[in-house]
Amino acid sequence: MKVIKDFICMSFVLMLIITGCYEDKGSYNYSEWTGIDSVTGVEIPGSSYGRISLSEGELLEIDPKITFKEGTNPNDFEYAWVMGGDTIGTSLKLSWEVAFGNIEFLSGEAYFWLAIRNKVTGESWKHYATSNNGAYMVKVKIVPTAIPLIGVMIYEKADGTLEWGSIKGSNRAAPQQFTTVFTEMFKRYNSDKVIKGPFVGATFDTRQLSIYTQDPDGYGTMIQAADGQTYPFGQVMGSVQSLTFTEKPTAVVKAKNAYFNHMQEILIGNELFLSTMNSDYPYQLINPNSPGEETGVEQVIGALPYNRNAPVTLQRLTDGSIYYYFYNANKGYSRQPLFDGNGEVVRLDKMVGLYHEPTGQSNTKLKFFLVGKKGNEYKMYIYEYQQFARATDVISYLSEKDVTQWAGGMTDNAIWFTTVLPVGWNYAYIAKGKDLWRYSYEGLETPTIVKSFPDDIVSVVPTPNASLFGDDESNELYTAVFTYNSTTQTGSMYIINPRTTVVEEFASSENSIPGKVLMYLPYLSN
Repeated sequence: MKVIKDFICMSFVLMLIITGCYEDKGSYNYSEWTGIDSVTGVEIPGSSYGRISLSEGELLEIDPKITFKEGTNPNDFEYAWVMGGDTIGTSLKLSWEVAFGNIEFLSGEAYFWLAIRNKVTGESWKHYATSNNGAYMVKVKIVPTAIPLIGVMIYEKADGTLEWGSIKGSNRAAPQQFTTVFTEMFKRYNSDKVIKGPFVGATFDTRQLSIYTQDPDGYGTMIQAADGQTYPFGQVMGSVQSLTFTEKPTAVVKAKNAYFNHMQEILIGNELFLSTMNSDYPYQLINPNSPGEETGVEQVIGALPYNRNAPVTLQRLTDGSIYYYFYNANKGYSRQPLFDGNGEVVRLDKMVGLYHEPTGQSNTKLKFFLVGKKGNEYKMYIYEYQQFARATDVISYLSEKDVTQWAGGMTDNAIWFTTVLPVGWNYAYIAKGKDLWRYSYEGLETPTIVKSFPDDIVSVVPTPNASLFGDDESNELYTAVFTYNSTTQTGSMYIINPRTTVVEEFASSENSIPGKVLMYLPYLSN
């Protein structure tokens, strides 16, 4: 922790107030107080023009000096340090780890003072802190260090409630520094509330985090995730029900996905609702009981990783048929079925994985790979696609491959993904159990293990610098891998570079998450 120390003994005019309540903001006077000649050193170094920002987690130390009048007993006095209405210390010397306090203080800036009370006479005074030149009464603002400038994670605790956390840091291009995670963020700023599951999905537009659930009391919560906004950082803005639904849903909320600066979707019952997703439209305003853009939808999936250059999203309908679909503000909504080698519409019991050929370019011919389950068989379907700004996207069937025996025997919870940008060896990956498997998406040879973790992998997110980017390798930042230990009920984070022959580990934070990570949402610059 950074230490701020003040041992400056500079005399200045005493600002006094006789009051019986530290929170009183009444007028103050300059009259001489009983038993005290002077108080010096009640200053915050680094402040100027009456304002200073302190970072959450810093240690603020102030050591005032009091000169008593002759005959005065120093033991007759007691002290309290007050900031924004909160008492943060009860001795003359202050040593305080900077933290958020009452709502008044959270809403912006607050004055800071030393309260002095004569226990014999009952007199009380406020002695306001000043800037380091002694010219101004100081207003203090606390800067949250947990603002998610790297990314946010939503995790499920042992009791079934949900929480969120963030990776400490501000430079997304320095993954070697991602060694600390902030957890229990919801409780930290909303101590009287909990988020009830089951979890459905989440969106993060750099200023607002929205967590969607199946809890009928509110269907989730919306949280201020940036500083200097309408609500204080970390505070609840309202429920999903109150801010986004015009009616209470009569069907189950099944899925919520967001593709930043592209689109967002929510699946309620079998109705799929689509809209734009950006900072101007951070959530969907809908009547959840009305028809959506598409009906009869059972499952939706997006390609991993997501990028705006060539996004791929698929629907599985109630009859099992698979459709490619696309939505944005300019082009609107369109969809088309996926066909197999016999010219029949592909029908599956479940879509297990989806990824596309890595690229930093738009409107070019690429491949995408759908892994689906039917009965006890897992099969990979490979397609070529090209997207257009105005015209209908063109999709062509290429081939299919049985992957039932891959990675030691395929399962529904395997995670399929590629790198953000192309690698010469055409790497693709399967995260399954404790192991990370690799193969070539061109050669489709049997995968091999390239890295193992102490616990089961539960989430993987390859992360670009932005939602739209070019082919420069600096645009691929890292891949976040989260694991979970069911015995200790704790999660771990690993930041890796899967592009290298031997997978490089940039950083880790082991057993630091008090639950199972369900989703990770990286901070994207556009």
